[in-house]
Amino acid sequence: MVPLVAMASCSQPQLRASYDSDLPSERALAAARAHFDPDISNRQLVSLLDSSDPAVRFLAVRALQQRTGQDFGYHYADPPEIRGPAVKTWVAHVRLMDDDNASGG
Repeated sequence: MVPLVAMASCSQPQLRASYDSDLPSERALAAARAHFDPDISNRQLVSLLDSSDPAVRFLAVRALQQRTGQDFGYHYADPPEIRGPAVKTWVAHVRLMDDDNASGG
């Protein structure tokens, strides 16, 4: 009976959505929530395009594509040297969008 009581008192640690987490599952959760949360910035999503976890990259680029209608040739499964130019294009695009929003355009 004691082992069952001990097992019942254990629980899984709760994941939190965080772009800065060391855990890919928490970064993936943050990217997944971006589909539903307009307060998550495109800049935060772009920061995930270089993640070591392909699921994080997939969720981030899908949210960006949904928001902007663009893909800039980015493919989440490509190796870093192939993704690199598309990531740079995303960074420049988001910077331009931020500048346009700041100037009221």
